[in-house]
Amino acid sequence: MEPTGRHHHLAFLAAAPWLRRRGIGSALLAAHHARLDRIGMPAVVEASSQRQRVFHERHGYRIVRVAHLPAGGPPLWAMRRSGDPVDQPPMAVARRVG
Repeated sequence: MEPTGRHHHLAFLAAAPWLRRRGIGSALLAAHHARLDRIGMPAVVEASSQRQRVFHERHGYRIVRVAHLPAGGPPLWAMRRSGDPVDQPPMAVARRVG
């Protein structure tokens, strides 16, 4: 993906395996997106699994391109989220952490 213009590239978002599915990633991403939305900055991310793709779609990212890796490798979804809060879907309530 070769985005043009001003944008933020979300390179990594992870939680330890024993802390997953508790809403931690969603909470971290929501706080980060709030900052980006205040300044109107779009964000880009590459999802390397269906699970990641669906997660980022729930947070307002839209697929802009799909790359197919050679030798039968998995698809890689290039995704973009506008920096305009009006364009964002209502977020699901994150589960309580802890």
